[in-house]
Amino acid sequence: MWHPDDFVFVPGRTPLTSLKFLVFISIVHFIMTCSLEMLMANRIKPINVRRIQRYNNLLIGIYSSDRLVCHRSTPKGSYALIWYIFYLSKLWEFTDIYFVILNKSPVLMHFRWHHQTTPSVVLASLLGDVSYEWATIVSNSVL
Repeated sequence: MWHPDDFVFVPGRTPLTSLKFLVFISIVHFIMTCSLEMLMANRIKPINVRRIQRYNNLLIGIYSSDRLVCHRSTPKGSYALIWYIFYLSKLWEFTDIYFVILNKSPVLMHFRWHHQTTPSVVLASLLGDVSYEWATIVSNSVL
């Protein structure tokens, strides 16, 4: 029987962790964002997704709040599985910007930058065995 401690993270072999996938999903996200913005520019009324957006942000926050640790040990077993799930939650976080656009709310550059870069920052930290907070702080400061 499989147990979370049996999880082994292998960069590029664990699903959705290859560089090709990351480039692909970043391009798809950029195209989706631009397409939704063009679609919503022609609409007078927003599409009301505020309730979905609230629950989505709550779930994203729950996944993210547990991983806000500046120093961590090398992820192995169930700890690696938790980090992998955290990485997947960053891909899921792409939906947040779609909800903002559908609500016809302005999309700030920082918000756009954050959602476009966070999955790659988290994956790079997982691959490099470093805290992702440092890369996030640097990229947000540069912006």
